[in-house]
Amino acid sequence: MNDLAKNLIVWLVLAAILMSVFNSFAPEVEQNNIDYSDFINEVQNDRVSEVVIADLIITGEDQNSGNAVSKLYLTFKELYGEEYRLVESDLPIDALRESNASWVDYDKDGDLDLFLTGLDTDGVPKSLLYKAENR
Repeated sequence: MNDLAKNLIVWLVLAAILMSVFNSFAPEVEQNNIDYSDFINEVQNDRVSEVVIADLIITGEDQNSGNAVSKLYLTFKELYGEEYRLVESDLPIDALRESNASWVDYDKDGDLDLFLTGLDTDGVPKSLLYKAENR
């Protein structure tokens, strides 16, 4: 094995070690996903003492038209203080049905970004990522 190959292997090993070290310092974002029916069960069994909804995404299918629906609701503590209010967002969100919505911090900036997967009204599969900006 020549010196160039040896140096390359050393640099690759060092890069792997450094990436492992840097990833261990990334902030952990706790995500608690719960299905609606499980949530209702917890409430009915008096196991929920307080609920605070930061932002809410609803996806699905319109019962009458069969069209895909996605709606984003936001809270604005700056406007309403401790009295949280959900306000339907005017941000353009692609409508999806047979879908899944997840809040993830994909860029590790401390803001949760929205990741949607599902079918549009025409049945075309989509995966969408909406990046949150600091607000």
